Amino acid sequence: MSRFAVGSSYLTNQATEPAFLGGVEVRLKSAKSLPGRIIIEALSGAESMVYRDADDLSIHEEGLFVQAVIEGINDVAQDYEIPIRNFDITLKKLSYHPVDSAPFVYKQAGRSALKSAYEAWTRKDLERPASSRDT
Repeated sequence: MSRFAVGSSYLTNQATEPAFLGGVEVRLKSAKSLPGRIIIEALSGAESMVYRDADDLSIHEEGLFVQAVIEGINDVAQDYEIPIRNFDITLKKLSYHPVDSAPFVYKQAGRSALKSAYEAWTRKDLERPASSRDT
């Protein structure tokens, strides 16, 4: 059986009326070969695809949001020194609202989901390394 860990983040706005803003599920598995890949799984009924560069995302209506998720993943990986090149990372269940969603929501969702998945993988809470803490 293949080991994997899952983290997810879905954000809502609790202003006058609760509104769903968006979110994503991140699944980590050991990479089949190095470096690992980012796999975008069936968004808006499209076929699953492997992320290679930003041009690949242009076929998806949610391309801007996926790019923001990947940016958040890269940011948190750098902040916490997570060796993401050792993993195949699958983005699943990207949810968005056609009016209320914004890229910053997905950047934060990517950060939170990867952090949660990596904590599940390592079975411990992450702490920022001393080298990346603000002084």
